[in-house]
Amino acid sequence: MADSKKLIGGLIGLSGRLRYGWSRNIHIAAKKGNLNKVKFISAKEPELVDAKNSTGELALCLAAGEGHTEIVELLVARGAGVKAKDYDGETALHKAANGGHVEVVELLLARGADVNARSNKGHTALHRAAGGRKEVVEVLLVNGADVNAKSKKGHTVLDRAAARGRKEVVALLLAYGVEVNTKAGDGGRPLHAAASGGHKEVVEALLSRGAEINAKNNNGETALHRAANNGHVEVVRLLLSKGADVNAKSYKGHTPLHRSARGHRKVVEVLLTSGAEVDAKSNKGHTSLWSAAIRGQKAVVEALISRGADVNAKDKWSRTPMSAAAGEGHKEVVKLLWEHGGVR
Repeated sequence: MADSKKLIGGLIGLSGRLRYGWSRNIHIAAKKGNLNKVKFISAKEPELVDAKNSTGELALCLAAGEGHTEIVELLVARGAGVKAKDYDGETALHKAANGGHVEVVELLLARGADVNARSNKGHTALHRAAGGRKEVVEVLLVNGADVNAKSKKGHTVLDRAAARGRKEVVALLLAYGVEVNTKAGDGGRPLHAAASGGHKEVVEALLSRGAEINAKNNNGETALHRAANNGHVEVVRLLLSKGADVNAKSYKGHTPLHRSARGHRKVVEVLLTSGAEVDAKSNKGHTSLWSAAIRGQKAVVEALISRGADVNAKDKWSRTPMSAAAGEGHKEVVKLLWEHGGVR
């Protein structure tokens, strides 16, 4: 009796291991595009078409993400749920959209995929597509995708396209009536995203559709702050030509000049030429010269001094630009400031 129980237990264990092996193999085969193997396994163990692997992935999602149209069609025909979600709460449509696979997207929609299904982070397939191919975005929109859908962090589809500089996608979204001034959870808008990435043509497109040029995020920064911070001189010029406030202050009292002083001499020069206050102070009393000095940005320090920056302007703790530079060991900056009358 004991031996028979042991035998039965062993067979059950073997069966479980075999089923685990089949499951693992169908996921690998689906991802790699091995159609014959997927056919064989799904015929032997039909319930595996909807089984998750050890990391919560679905065979249908893996195949869709790689653009394996025939495998997607096979799995759906054999019962794989087109609305099933993986560990991230994403469907096969999310995966196909993210990968830019138009045929798979069309197939899944034709089989009943939910065009506005949301992942655990609140992303729709349109969010995933917006950073890539225009063709996928268009298919989703034609099939009813919500152009103004927001993620749980408040990011829109336009935010994603703008941040990635996808000008054709942005143009398409604008044609479908997307809102251009929607705030994300951090208060940023699509214009902030485009400016931060240095995407001049996207910035132009957004401004032409009414993007608020001096809108602030939760840090009180405008698009000009973001462009200046990242050294995007052409975007800075564009924003200034369209009326951006050159002396706008963030909630910490930083102007775009403060941001550019961290290492972008060309931007510094453009801002100064456009009327930036050279000695504007932050809430801590730091000038742009102080910010450049403490970071050892000699070229920026030179540019600011040439425009009349006060070399001895003190912060709230009576620290001068020279003392800031000296504290960080920037000998060349210290020497330069000393040559222009700087003191510690």
